[in-house]
Amino acid sequence: MISKEYTILAPEGLHARPAKEFLNLVRQFKSKVVLIKDGITADAGSMLGILSMQATYNSKIILEVSGEDEVHAAERFDCFFDKEIINL
Repeated sequence: MISKEYTILAPEGLHARPAKEFLNLVRQFKSKVVLIKDGITADAGSMLGILSMQATYNSKIILEVSGEDEVHAAERFDCFFDKEIINL
């Protein structure tokens, strides 16, 4: 399992548009992906799960990836978050 922490830097947070793009990315991999914020875990393969995190500006989230393609998936998530709305 690979676990990484990110801080949301976009003023609008992880809202619907980037959440949809993130969901599409999650669905490209066989690995299980979960989001954790304030001790609450959500399925990153679900739009409701992503939005339920209420990841607003300056929120810290943890992304956990586990499965056969976890290394490649984690690299792609790093690129996505760095490009979109989050900074390491």
